[in-house]
Order: sequence, then structure tokens, then C-alpha cells
Amino acid sequence: MTRLSVAKELENSADSIADMSRTDLQIILRRAALMLRNVAGLPLEQATEEALNSIAAELKIGGRFHSDRPA
Repeated sequence: MTRLSVAKELENSADSIADMSRTDLQIILRRAALMLRNVAGLPLEQATEEALNSIAAELKIGGRFHSDRPA
């Protein structure tokens, strides 16, 4: 799965989030997280990092997302 296909899947999910099952959303988010984890040194803006952590906490999945941004 390429980054573009993951991005498109996330966009489609966002467009129909009310119709998605929790399981399908978890799968898509886990794929996205895996893709992000495999990209070395991907800097995330603070707001993006906070949003990902908030979603993960709400779904009770995974640990925290961190970018390689200097503190």
C-alpha cells in the first residue's frame, strides 16, 4: 500500500465517517500509523501530533505518536 493510497483511504473515510464501523476505522488508522512509523524522521506539526494522539486515545489504540521534531 502506497502513501497516496493510504491518504486517499483516509480522505474517503473522513467523507463517510458516520457510515463507517469502528473496526474499519481502526484498520485504516493502524495502516496510516504503520506507514507514518516507517517514514524515518517525519516531522509532524504540533497540532497534527496532538490530533493523532487524541484519536488514538479515544479509540484506545496504540501508544503516542511523536515526530522527530526537536523539543
